[in-house]
Amino acid sequence: MIKNYLKIAFRNLWKQKAYSLINISGLAVGLALFILAMLYAEFNLSFDKFHKDGDRIFLLTRVTQNDRHGTWAPVPMRQAILDEISEIREVTRYEFGGEQAVKYGDKKFNEVGIRYVDESFLTLFSFEMISGNPETALSEPNRLVITESMADKYFGNENPTGKTLVFEDSLNLIITGVTRDVPKNSSINYNFLISHKTLGFSENWNSMCITFLRLPEGVKTSQFDDQFLAITDKFIGEPRFRPKRVYLFPFNRIYFRPNYLSSNFRMTPATQFYLIIGTAAALLLVVCINFMNLSTARYINRAREVGLRKVVGAQRHQLIKQFLGESSLITFIALPLGLIIYLLIRPSFQTFMRLDLDLFVWSNPRLMIFTLAVTFIIGIVSGSYPAFFLSAFRPANVLRGNLQKGKKGGMTRKILVVSQFVLSIVLIVFAIVVRRQFTHLESVNLGYDRDNVIIVEFHRKAVDKIDILKNQLSADPRIISVSRTYARPYDWGSPTPGSKVIPAGMSEEAAVRLQLYPAPFDFIETLNLSLLQGRSFSREHNEENNCIISETSARLLPWDDPMGHQVTIGDWKVTIVGVVKDFHFKHVFFEISPTLLYCQERGSLRLLVKTTPNSGSGVIELIHNKWNQIMPDLPIETFNLEYEFIEAFKNSVRGGELVSLFSIIAIFFSCLGLLGLASFTVERKTKEIAIRKVLGASIPGLSGMLITKFLLLVGLSNLIAWPAAYFATNWFLNWAWVYQINLGIDIFIFATLLSLITAVIAVITQSLKAAMANPVDSLRIE
Repeated sequence: MIKNYLKIAFRNLWKQKAYSLINISGLAVGLALFILAMLYAEFNLSFDKFHKDGDRIFLLTRVTQNDRHGTWAPVPMRQAILDEISEIREVTRYEFGGEQAVKYGDKKFNEVGIRYVDESFLTLFSFEMISGNPETALSEPNRLVITESMADKYFGNENPTGKTLVFEDSLNLIITGVTRDVPKNSSINYNFLISHKTLGFSENWNSMCITFLRLPEGVKTSQFDDQFLAITDKFIGEPRFRPKRVYLFPFNRIYFRPNYLSSNFRMTPATQFYLIIGTAAALLLVVCINFMNLSTARYINRAREVGLRKVVGAQRHQLIKQFLGESSLITFIALPLGLIIYLLIRPSFQTFMRLDLDLFVWSNPRLMIFTLAVTFIIGIVSGSYPAFFLSAFRPANVLRGNLQKGKKGGMTRKILVVSQFVLSIVLIVFAIVVRRQFTHLESVNLGYDRDNVIIVEFHRKAVDKIDILKNQLSADPRIISVSRTYARPYDWGSPTPGSKVIPAGMSEEAAVRLQLYPAPFDFIETLNLSLLQGRSFSREHNEENNCIISETSARLLPWDDPMGHQVTIGDWKVTIVGVVKDFHFKHVFFEISPTLLYCQERGSLRLLVKTTPNSGSGVIELIHNKWNQIMPDLPIETFNLEYEFIEAFKNSVRGGELVSLFSIIAIFFSCLGLLGLASFTVERKTKEIAIRKVLGASIPGLSGMLITKFLLLVGLSNLIAWPAAYFATNWFLNWAWVYQINLGIDIFIFATLLSLITAVIAVITQSLKAAMANPVDSLRIE
């Protein structure tokens, strides 16, 4: 019986080659892209899940007085926690070491991935050790643990344990352990782990690092918030430098952390993640609808076969099994082709998305089972309607020719065509909106000048030498101005309401919420903030208790002219000496906030260097040369502000471009399905077309008759898709961004025209072929 079913199935596939090709190719492409998206999702969702008891590992996170959330905590916080909170016994610090020159014998390379950690780092986290004791490998100063790839790079087949690597030609570090290379799904990345004791830092509460800790099982994180805050209040003297809040953030959520949480750890924007997964699922749905539509149409021609089978004794359940088996067979023929397509497009996807992943579906049994299950479900669902519909035919009616020409099937096909095009049109609108949104974000005026600005970042051991470099750079004619800064200008804020600022002489009820930003000398000039009133910060004045506010802040305060008035922040009173035009230092996902700038240079580890046009590369070389004269043992890094700003959300841009590509594929397969359906319709109307032609109907008239039917379906699809696309894209824009494009009608008109034009092209090829055929041949065939 099964052999007979397979023979009939393959015979029908071969007999209807065009339908089979459209179905199999569509399913193959849909499955390939779906597999790729699922592997991408699996990889992203697996981040940091390999650590033992990872759900009990947390980052110590602080909220500053200007409501900025960050994963940097004071260096002495580790010991203070161990001394004062008895429940917490596992705490480790983590510090980025920048780029440094590393030498062994005659091998010398500039290396990144250098991290300073405490001895408990390798016991708190589950990085696999090849050699060395994780409990003691970093317990002494000048001790070093390296990865397997670094061991091969410097030592080849030699045992690296006990050997010495020289950092920056001055620091000799003894290798006490080797770990496996860091997994690609790890937020923490390193090549070298240096004992934190090597740094020799004083326990200064103004110095910051990243602090991890593991809580005992069953302990709630919130119960320690007050104790953390009490520690900082005890050891940080000046109130304005104390955090407003200290809390624990789950480490296994750092990869999908909220945008307001500032951190140097790797992350994927949630918008990109959901865009890719959602679009791939929608594309697969379009392809499945296409399959169902063609299957329903194709199986109608087999009604007489059903009648004959029933006459000779076939039971309905046997017919259902046959039709479901045939549709499942098509999907499982498409699956290996889909895997081949997946293998072909995988390298391009990795390059395009800037990923370095082992995206092999067969190395992931769970995902392979899921793929097989999805393939099976597609086959069953797509074959379910024709299976149950055709198996219900009465053989007497079929053989007498009393079978109504598939009215139910015709309505079903129309519903499927409309559904398919609705999805495709929504995807097209979505792709256009996302693309325009990212273009808008690149060009939005943020109130400061990003052109010809270089960011220079220092190791924190160099904090006392930064002003020496700043003064030397200021003397060069190619440099317009130099300023210190605490953060990159596009990454300063959070969506929190800001600090409470009380106008002088008023009660707390009159307070307004402002974002507080430190602005060292020359900061306003370097970023070209527009001064509307008053003056900038100057060394000619004692600026410790002065501030500059934005124009939005000026409107919120109760004075017509805020100049010279005082405001109170906690127990700190400052006088307003200037007003600047609104600027935006947060991520572009957030709106411009009312702000207050105060003059502070203490502890900042970055410089902003404003250069004359076209002098950037020469100035970068100058910066490195000057720094090598000042502190050759410590590295610095330089970045272009405009480039870094674009890179800050370029991953999301790439996600939007991927949505556009998926949308094009969706509309292509919708039209391919329409082409197959048109071919089927023309085939069934061959006799009608021939008779009309004999009676004098023209070729344009016949073609128009056939095209009109399908254009009405596409038109109906647009009527349904417009409101659906509007509400979906409007919701998405409101969810993801503050600075939004307007949803102009031109977007929807373009999507409509695109769907109509492609539908006409798909249908006209078949309708013209039928209309131009010789009616004598058509009637003879009939």
